[in-house]
Amino acid sequence: MKEPGLMFFDTETTGLDTTGPLHRRAYLVQLGWCTTSPGGRIREKRSAIIKPDGWQVPPRAAKVHGITTEHATAHGIPLEEALAPFAAALEDCTTIIAHNLDFDFAVLEASFARAAMLNPLWYKDRFCTMEAGTDFCDIWTPAAQYYGRPKWPNLEELHLEATGKGFDGAHNALNDVMATRRVYFSKKFRAYLAAEEEHRAAMQRAIDKLTNTTTP
Repeated sequence: MKEPGLMFFDTETTGLDTTGPLHRRAYLVQLGWCTTSPGGRIREKRSAIIKPDGWQVPPRAAKVHGITTEHATAHGIPLEEALAPFAAALEDCTTIIAHNLDFDFAVLEASFARAAMLNPLWYKDRFCTMEAGTDFCDIWTPAAQYYGRPKWPNLEELHLEATGKGFDGAHNALNDVMATRRVYFSKKFRAYLAAEEEHRAAMQRAIDKLTNTTTP
């Protein structure tokens, strides 16, 4: 029996709106994903460009990810055909992982709704490398100083800190997925997460001692 795995995914979109009426939310332009074993062995990876169905890719968005309306029309596939294999692959995964997970989750939630499909992401554990990597990168800007916390690292910054290397092709969904996977399984990031978990456990033990309770 196959061991439950992990799902890394990323989206490229028409914009940043993820709330409000469905027709006003950002449309999915490209979906990239990769499933792995718990230890990081790649099981499957895919990328798909979505064929526009009455919507356009604004020039500002195309400038970021390089996919124009014309390119998506010529090389894209229907939304349902992109989502179906993704949903099928999720059946063997327990955890979803992305950089800025809340955004990608919201984009796919709208996409599944538009395709009249059940959103399988709701039933998975979640891990956001952006949130977990904030203190790990510890980047302070004037704005960060104002808010009293390090800035959220972009994927390039986190990848450099975790692996010591940059990566090419940022804002291509599959390239970003593979970069997120490298971050997640890097020795430096894994050591940081383990230390954070031990710190939380030690704090809980101290609280339990003060309140005369025991954490299982």
